[in-house]
Amino acid sequence: MQELYPEIKFIDKGAQGSVFLVKKDGREIAVKQVKTNEETLPETLREVEFLKSFSNPCHPALACYYGYTMKNRDFYIEMEYVNGPNIHDFLQQHVEDARFTSHCLALLKDVCSGLAYLHFKNIIHKDIKPANIIISGIRQYTEYLDMKDLRGKDRKVVAMHLENARPKIIDVGLACFANSKCPGNAVFQKNAEGGFIEEEAYLDFLAEKKIPLKCCQGTGGTPMYMAPETWIYTTSYFVSDMFSLGATFYNSITNKFLYPYAKNPKDVTHAINYTAYPRLETSSELLNSLINNFLQRDIYKRLSPDIVMVLINKKVPISDMALSERLLYQRRFNIDQFKTEKVTKRT
Repeated sequence: MQELYPEIKFIDKGAQGSVFLVKKDGREIAVKQVKTNEETLPETLREVEFLKSFSNPCHPALACYYGYTMKNRDFYIEMEYVNGPNIHDFLQQHVEDARFTSHCLALLKDVCSGLAYLHFKNIIHKDIKPANIIISGIRQYTEYLDMKDLRGKDRKVVAMHLENARPKIIDVGLACFANSKCPGNAVFQKNAEGGFIEEEAYLDFLAEKKIPLKCCQGTGGTPMYMAPETWIYTTSYFVSDMFSLGATFYNSITNKFLYPYAKNPKDVTHAINYTAYPRLETSSELLNSLINNFLQRDIYKRLSPDIVMVLINKKVPISDMALSERLLYQRRFNIDQFKTEKVTKRT
């Protein structure tokens, strides 16, 4: 690797490979080294395909993909270097800030913008969690206080400019293309342990409007942030990312997990089937209504990212936005995705 990138610094090691900070063409970039074999090569090529699909053009809320180099069986995937804390650590550092909920809503809007772009490209991320949302653009500055320390020198504190803080979604290693239509009642089959209950009137309305559902099958994700339909039925929808986003923000704001007592997969299954999800309670009714909307079992009632952006722009909680207006946005967004997929197939 030293031959390809003379200036190199190790950053982190994950399940799929090691990440390094390198200098190339006068700028710092992140390089993910993935060692492949006959079994893992298709997975790496699939990840590269995802990265290509949403990096032309690059979206400001997504880490940009630049290209890759292959030597022997090692892939070197070149990405935008995103420097900063993850969203959990960032929000926990500023939980006492007077504008805390405003920062949360701004970050939520930006993340939803990135997810909307992924979903428009027919991509389900499948692993939204605090570690995969990095906050960039934080600038530190020194502020001198009007007082002296014990040695008679001006006291100072290091503060941060948060107005330019922007989230970046990273790591599409578990992502999938949602190019299949899925039966709406797949998520609502009542299993032997309880599971989900179908709401017939709502499903009939969606069937009448011919709103398509698309999904991808397969396991993958982080249990504490995974949507219930993904965990129970190994099926992920676009709004499965929204559940994971809700779990991410709930954890980042409260420093608590959805399933605090789950120690193994069996505990997670039991919690999903029998435990009511906790409710977010902050001073912002809008923030509460959004996060609590994401954290429900009914996939049809979870808002899509474009609706969330509308609500944040309007500064009104879900209760103030008429159901018909929500469904109008939802229907338009889903139909647009469906049309995009058909065009992609023809080209």
